[in-house]
Amino acid sequence: MDELTCCGFGHRLLLTDMETPLRETLERLVAERGVTVFCTGGMGEFDELFARTVRSLKRNAPQLRLVLVMPYFTGELTAEKEFYETRYDEILIPAELDGVHPKAAIGLRNRWMVDHSDIVVAALHRDSGGAAAAVRYAEARGTEVLYLQHRTGIVYETGLAIKRHEDGGPEKRLP
Repeated sequence: MDELTCCGFGHRLLLTDMETPLRETLERLVAERGVTVFCTGGMGEFDELFARTVRSLKRNAPQLRLVLVMPYFTGELTAEKEFYETRYDEILIPAELDGVHPKAAIGLRNRWMVDHSDIVVAALHRDSGGAAAAVRYAEARGTEVLYLQHRTGIVYETGLAIKRHEDGGPEKRLP
């Protein structure tokens, strides 16, 4: 049986408290959907919250794996090797990113994470930036996206989103 994988995208700075909706969403993904692998880019407040939440869930579900997907190698990985090894079960730098300019590598790493995930969890408060681009990419390729927060027509309810029509009526409840 293949492992189900989830990755998370959010902006570097969180404007609201996402701890409870994120925890509830990840708990449901583990309990109801059988997700066991969680990937993060490790580059901002949302990524840190995502990783911290998965580490917390691992206390009662040791089969969970937290994977840090880096866009490129940094000296920090070597200098702080013990720190990274205690926080993540695996650290990946996709081979496809070898030789790619660092600024381009971040967006390509995000696409790689979407391509290797069954579910994307998103906490967006604007429609621009790398997180928003990654979520648009996920939607375009048909990957399931669960919104925790989004300022353009999405309201979170107990950690999951309800999409709304332009007129404000419900369109679709996400699982």
